[in-house]
Amino acid sequence: TLAVTINGVVYTTANGLVIDAQGNWSVDLTGTVLPDGTYPVSATVTDVAGNSKTVTQDVVIDTKIDQDGDGNTVAITAITQDTGSSSSDFITNDNTLIFKGTVDLGDNSTLAVTINGVVYTTANGLVIDAQGNWSVDLTGTVLPDGTYPVSATVTDVAGNSKTVTQDVVIDTKIDQDGDGNTVAITAITQDTG
Repeated sequence: TLAVTINGVVYTTANGLVIDAQGNWSVDLTGTVLPDGTYPVSATVTDVAGNSKTVTQDVVIDTKIDQDGDGNTVAITAITQDTGSSSSDFITNDNTLIFKGTVDLGDNSTLAVTINGVVYTTANGLVIDAQGNWSVDLTGTVLPDGTYPVSATVTDVAGNSKTVTQDVVIDTKIDQDGDGNTVAITAITQDTG
C-alpha cells in the first residue's frame, strides 16, 4: 500500500491518492490554494509483511517576486547624460549613453535589461554592484536619433518575474523636419540704413 503525506495530511487511495496501472501516483490539490512556503512531502510504501520504505521531498511554493518584502524589486533610474527639460525625463542629445538602475539583491533574482531589442545580462555587458546598482555602458556605440524602449526584468528561481519599462529619446538635431530652417532674424524695426 502507498500513503502520501503532504504538509501533515495523509492521502491514501481512499481520500485523493490516485495510482495508475504503471505505478505512477498523484494527489490533486488544484482546488486548494496553498500559501507560499515549504511543504514537506513523503511517500511511504508498505508491503503485506509490514516492511516499509519512505522517501521525502520538500516542495517550495513561491508566488512573489519581492522575496524580502521590502517593496523594492527593479527600477530604471537614469541615463548619462539626461539633457532634456529635467534631469530625469530620459530625453537627451547624448547618443553614447550609460543606462542605469537598481535591483533588489535581497530578492535573490536574476536581471536582464533590454535596450532597443538587445538583451543584456551579466554575461554580456550588464554590471551589477554589491549595492544592487546596475548599468549597461553603451558609450562605445553611437546610437542614432530615435526612441529606444528600455526594459528591466527580474526573475526569481520559481519563475516569478517583474518588468519595468522606460522610453529613452535621443535627439541630437535642432532641425527636426530637415528643411534647413531653424531660426532666422528677418527684420528689425526702423531699419533706416
